[in-house]
Amino acid sequence: MSVPEHDAGAVAAFLDAPPLPPRREARPRASVAHVALDEIVARSEHRELGEADYRASLKLLDDDLRLVAREWRTFDVEVSNLGTSEWPGGLEARPQIRVGYRWVGRRGRLKEGTQTCLGAPLRPGASAIVPLEVLGPPSVGRHEIEIDLVHEHMRWFGCAIRARIDVRAAAGGAPGALTAP
Repeated sequence: MSVPEHDAGAVAAFLDAPPLPPRREARPRASVAHVALDEIVARSEHRELGEADYRASLKLLDDDLRLVAREWRTFDVEVSNLGTSEWPGGLEARPQIRVGYRWVGRRGRLKEGTQTCLGAPLRPGASAIVPLEVLGPPSVGRHEIEIDLVHEHMRWFGCAIRARIDVRAAAGGAPGALTAP
């Protein structure tokens, strides 16, 4: 293959150029830590949780236990990971560990509410405050709420706390009615 005449001078200059000086590192190279396989598996999103991973405690931090019927409100819950593995945080994180609630109805029946994800990973021995989103029941009066952790699609943790919530009608009359400010 021949070099076009108009490129021949550039190719010759390249081939006749003196060697480059030795390259100096602008910054030190990062060190790479060795991670054992069991540590990788312990953080895998598809890992199985053992019974020891479901140990936790919850504490309701709000003093104002009132709620408007059919309206949303948050209650601050302190979540403590007493288990042996880290729980991931965020909406898409797996395994899906959430703070959930259920309304205790007649004869102790539980009506499940929504679930709120942890805002950040929670290591064993650590605690975090999670603003639990709660939808007020439709009826006015005194209701009992049960708050627990849930491993989505798997099981409840069984560390539930209960509180009595006073549910009142919205300003202007009907429960859940929207009023102008």
